[in-house]
Amino acid sequence: MKKYPLIILLAAITIFLSGCLENESKNLSPNKIKKNENPAKINITAKSDRTVYSSYEKIILDINITSDKELDDILVSAKGISAFGKNYFDKNQSISFTKQKNQNIRLIETLPSCNSCSGLRPGNYKINILVTNQGEILNQSSINVTIKQ
Repeated sequence: MKKYPLIILLAAITIFLSGCLENESKNLSPNKIKKNENPAKINITAKSDRTVYSSYEKIILDINITSDKELDDILVSAKGISAFGKNYFDKNQSISFTKQKNQNIRLIETLPSCNSCSGLRPGNYKINILVTNQGEILNQSSINVTIKQ
């Protein structure tokens, strides 16, 4: 006798949840998800002041970014020269393309000593430049540098 109320309760919960899930899946249909059908075209030109560096020298990275649209909240990240899981070049800068569609930024980072303690050894390294808007990658580029003893 006590089983009937429990079965009815489980049936009601199942029906309720299936209706909720069906409504959720309807809300996520591709027709209702708005995507930017006309994304901005972002171009990146990057260069360092030199191609060969030694310990404790500053790397000056000049980046020119152009956009064909006005955009706010752009994050430019430059990361690289990695050793032991650490990026020895790790800089970010926020920009916007509201008044002008061409931005020049300069990022500067000082290298550590080139030895076994820092994990940074002489050799060729890459610095990756990433341009994002609200977590969406708009474009990326990279440059190569050489570190000598």
